[in-house]
Amino acid sequence: MPPKILKVSIEVLELSEELRAFMIKNGFQTLEMMLHYSGKELLEMEGYSYRMLKEFLGILHQHDCLDLFRDA
Repeated sequence: MPPKILKVSIEVLELSEELRAFMIKNGFQTLEMMLHYSGKELLEMEGYSYRMLKEFLGILHQHDCLDLFRDA
């Protein structure tokens, strides 16, 4: 069962304003929605940066769900 953090609304998560703005702009309401994309796909999206990828991966690691992330 995936960690609850993945289903929590981004409105209440502690995220950088940069990552939150990107997620809102692209219709991502939870971190789980971002897991549908690989790192490569995210980085190809307008406005997504390595800094945001690092933050996202850090959150996944912190909640023991980094294994759910697709590299490519």
